[in-house]
Amino acid sequence: MLVLTLLNQKIDALRTPTVATVWPKAGQINGAEYSTVLPTETLRQENGETFVYIAEESTSWRYETTARRVRVTVLEQNESWTAVSGLSGDAPVVQYATRALNADGGPVRLWEGTA
Repeated sequence: MLVLTLLNQKIDALRTPTVATVWPKAGQINGAEYSTVLPTETLRQENGETFVYIAEESTSWRYETTARRVRVTVLEQNESWTAVSGLSGDAPVVQYATRALNADGGPVRLWEGTA
């Protein structure tokens, strides 16, 4: 039984996306100051909505971190950076994921050295 439990945990870990994150920051785009600026590659679009995934502490005993979808409004953008509203700035934003993320707050593992 112990072997099956360990095997199940290993398979579960392989299915869990690993994510690299960045922290929102204040910055300047096209000469204007904004309180929340992110790398443009962190933004996703679906059905006309723009959103990001934030990595936050999980409420589950099985996983330390989950990724949750948060809708944002684009204020200004250039080729590398985007100013947004709708984020509180208290959680890192997913910049890259090894697998597709669950919109409802699925488990993730943080890439070593991020967040």
